[in-house]
Amino acid sequence: MREKLIGKEISSREIVNAHLEIIDKKEKNINAFITITEEEALNKADEIDKKIKKWGGKIRTFSWNSFRN
Repeated sequence: MREKLIGKEISSREIVNAHLEIIDKKEKNINAFITITEEEALNKADEIDKKIKKWGGKIRTFSWNSFRN
């Protein structure tokens, strides 16, 4: 998934949306989450997508710490 994200084959928003859909389908049965912060997750995904676009193909390593404010 990392390579597809950096290679712009898939966006962070698409990844987050896919996970949110899975959570929505399964949460009713497993009751695993206290709070689901959909909007916050999508906003953070958009921030990450902007940074990946800015960096272009020059990314060699990828750390979630790079995206902290």
